[in-house]
Amino acid sequence: MLRAIKHAFARRKGGHSPAAPTPVSAERRPASTSTPSPVRSSGSIEFIGVSFPVMWTVADFIATTASLDRVALRLRTEQYATHMRDIMRQFGSKYAPSSPEYQAFKHTSLVCASCGWLFPGSYTLSLIGAVNGYTTVVGATPGYAEFGKTGTCTKCGSEESFLIYQHYKPPSISQADVDAIRRYWRHLAQQWWSNNTSSSTPLCDACNDYVSQAKTYLIGGRLECERCTDKELVDGLNKLRRDPFYFGDMELQKARSFVVGTVG
Repeated sequence: MLRAIKHAFARRKGGHSPAAPTPVSAERRPASTSTPSPVRSSGSIEFIGVSFPVMWTVADFIATTASLDRVALRLRTEQYATHMRDIMRQFGSKYAPSSPEYQAFKHTSLVCASCGWLFPGSYTLSLIGAVNGYTTVVGATPGYAEFGKTGTCTKCGSEESFLIYQHYKPPSISQADVDAIRRYWRHLAQQWWSNNTSSSTPLCDACNDYVSQAKTYLIGGRLECERCTDKELVDGLNKLRRDPFYFGDMELQKARSFVVGTVG
């Protein structure tokens, strides 16, 4: 995502637009069927089972990241690109690109402040001009082009959102987190099977072998067999400690919250 942001900002400076529609990678079916809405309290929101203090300015947001692992920035959604550019500039001068703090910034999420919808990638990319009327996003969530122009949530009409930042300290990640991610993926696969009405036997999206309902996992929208899932999780603890977002932007927190029962 950060690479796309940098590219989009550079393209804006140069004033270049593609001459013809360019397809980009498709968005797969959502990994989760029930992302909980933010619950607002005095100065904070609760999202995916954890509380985030809410800041109203970029300066306060950045200052808070120095002392807290979780923080949310309330913003007018149409100003997302401006805020991301500002935060990227300040983070770049404050943290090394390989630091946990900078990694957390690279994987911030944008959530509707009213209905709690976690905006898909095509929506946030549209806000920064990485996809537009010249670009066709195959399989993208409908509405991304208009959203990029107005910043208005296509589900509820809200014009405001929360930028969600969560920083993980490597020592706080354990093998229990890897096990939780496996259980969460298995749970998502069970949900997928319960909604699957096709009479044909699905194939593993990784190896193309036929899969059975008893031994499948849903990973980032991909249905995978147990053998391929085992490969995904090889050295999983070290992968997560090096990059807590290795398996997805919110995957670690979703798995943790699923284990304690705050994500269904």
